[in-house]
Amino acid sequence: MNKRFFLLIAIFYLFSFSVLSALTDKNPDALLADIYFGHAVDQFGAGNFEEAYFLADISLMFLDTGSDAFFVRGVSSRMSGVKDSSVSDLSTAIITDNWKYYNEMTARTYLSKYMYLAGDVESAYINLLPFSNDLANSSLSTEIFIRMALGLGKVDEALKAAENLLETVPSDMYAQLILAIYDPEWRLRAEKILISGDLSNYFTKDVVQLIIRNSSECGFLIDYYKDRWGEDRFYRISNICNRTESLKKLLKELYPENSVVDHKELIGVHDLLSDENSKQLFSEQLGSIKLTINYDIDNNGFYDTEAVYNMGNLISFSFNSNKDTNYTVEWNEPSVRLEIKEKGKTTTYFYKSYPNLIHVTVSDDKSQIEYKLIPYSLSLDIIKIPLDIIEDVPSIMGDVSLPDSSILTAASAEKSVNSFDTGLESTYVWIGTDESIENIFNSNGVKVIERHFMNSVLITVFRDLDSDGVFDTTYKYKDGLLQTVSFDVNNNGIAEYIEDYKNGFVRSWDFNEDGLFDSQERYENGIIYKELSSELNRGGDIN
Repeated sequence: MNKRFFLLIAIFYLFSFSVLSALTDKNPDALLADIYFGHAVDQFGAGNFEEAYFLADISLMFLDTGSDAFFVRGVSSRMSGVKDSSVSDLSTAIITDNWKYYNEMTARTYLSKYMYLAGDVESAYINLLPFSNDLANSSLSTEIFIRMALGLGKVDEALKAAENLLETVPSDMYAQLILAIYDPEWRLRAEKILISGDLSNYFTKDVVQLIIRNSSECGFLIDYYKDRWGEDRFYRISNICNRTESLKKLLKELYPENSVVDHKELIGVHDLLSDENSKQLFSEQLGSIKLTINYDIDNNGFYDTEAVYNMGNLISFSFNSNKDTNYTVEWNEPSVRLEIKEKGKTTTYFYKSYPNLIHVTVSDDKSQIEYKLIPYSLSLDIIKIPLDIIEDVPSIMGDVSLPDSSILTAASAEKSVNSFDTGLESTYVWIGTDESIENIFNSNGVKVIERHFMNSVLITVFRDLDSDGVFDTTYKYKDGLLQTVSFDVNNNGIAEYIEDYKNGFVRSWDFNEDGLFDSQERYENGIIYKELSSELNRGGDIN
């Protein structure tokens, strides 16, 4: 029994020694960091980015030298919206460069993506440029690099990256689309492959459609297309040139009421039509229905503009950029409404008769400001209204930022400011004599302040200190400087208390409200002189 006991003691001692050795060989903080980071990776892989962010953040509290932890926290912060530390964390991960789970290429890809979405296209491009030869190993990295290159006008670099990727992944849809759009020589090579009729080739449906659209011979690949994808919408459109005798009926089938179509399709159909009569029929059909047109203005494979036409008239369109600015335009002719959203701020322009502004609203999380303008006093001609439903593209031209607020205020008939923090709402009204009045209301709609200006200089302020809806305090100014302050608490027209700042500082009281001062204090050289008498200032006015 004793031998067994001592044997157990020896085993326990050896086991404890081995655990202690492990703990002393590795920093305990590093062990805790690994535990939390392991859970962060699990949550990250499951798409629970908020949990992944907090777990990676705790891991970095114990050990802040792990590239993988910075990577997980950076990406999770962007995906969850908890906090956007993506650019700084990914940059730190790349600089630290001690990867175990992920790699620098993945980190650079995400970093470029977030820089690109933030509008810093050039930095995003430069970040990936040294690794352009390695892009073929990742479809995501290649796509992001191509978007940035095209955004900077570096088409050759984009095409080179697309070709490299296709050597590794021949069926990559985005790379095929880019080459089909920008590289005529590549289209010709692809065309020869398609002519062979081999249904096992790796070209996607969208790419084949692009090649057919750009073909010099109408419908030469239509039979191949039909064998592979059947009689879909594109097949029917591509047969227009062979069915002109029934064109009117076909156009009504293709474009019924409330149709939603791709702008490139409209251009393609227009080009397929061989004579002016056919093109006229096409225009008439589009002009007789309600039609929504989607545009890919920058040719990156994603729609960025949507326009709605009714009976040939443009009634609205919207633009969604990859950056921070998006806008929507609505027509109710002759009036126009333009809404611009950028970096947490929304600006709405109302045109009574375009391009003449009548109303501007600016809002963010803290307040909303409204400018009601004198009609035709200010114009903002930045909207391009297309005249041709097929060929023109609706857009915003020039600077879409808010005109200088001083210009709007000077032209305003009324300016209103609603503060969400304080619940106060102010209305600033201009009068024809160049005198203006600013009224401030509390959340209950009670007027609490009224300010009067002459030639944009403050002359009088009325305040309601007890919020009873009646002004009890009056401030008078001269040349913008405060002259007197008077308090009439019971609103009987007689001030119980007055402060005078014209010559030093004088305070006066009318205790019995008979219009005569009963007490007065004067401050001269820091000394207070007090007088108490019912005979003070028999005129009842300290002025």
